[in-house]
Amino acid sequence: AVMERIVFAELSRSLLASFRVPKLLKSKQELESIDMNQAERYLTGRIDGRWDLLSLMRISPMREVEALLAFKRLSDRGIISL
Repeated sequence: AVMERIVFAELSRSLLASFRVPKLLKSKQELESIDMNQAERYLTGRIDGRWDLLSLMRISPMREVEALLAFKRLSDRGIISL
């Protein structure tokens, strides 16, 4: 639980410090063939170029730290831009 709070604080500082609207870098067709976990698939399905990270986290059924980790992984893999 302590480690989770540390990770959440670190990710919040780096990802939520400024207003960010994630953008998909892959087509819907490409996304279907990419190996993603359930959280990543859920979030990529909701990225439309209008919703910011905080709003996407709020509508997500997952915990905030899970959503932030998924956004970071998607960004690191070149699936989305932050």
